[in-house]
Amino acid sequence: MDRQTHADFKARLVYCNVSMQEAMEEFARLVGSGNLSALRMLDRLVREKLKKELSSVGLQPYKPGHRRRLHELDPNALYDLISEGSGVDDDVTPVPGGKDEAA
Repeated sequence: MDRQTHADFKARLVYCNVSMQEAMEEFARLVGSGNLSALRMLDRLVREKLKKELSSVGLQPYKPGHRRRLHELDPNALYDLISEGSGVDDDVTPVPGGKDEAA
């Protein structure tokens, strides 16, 4: 988080007499309970992150109504994007009882 964002966030919380810990705990609770507003915020963050990742390899995000054939994409940029992986750590331990865990 950059300094200005941190300062603005902290100032708003001080104005509301809420600590950063309280704000983060509440957001985590909302996400965990499936609150639609919190989940929409996360979806927006995911879309923005994807846009940045795509643009870093010279690709544009898909826009509904704009069809682009795969052969029109730059093969090197597409290869770079695929080879970078999903950004998920490969060393993640499966959740007990999860679908990826051996029975």
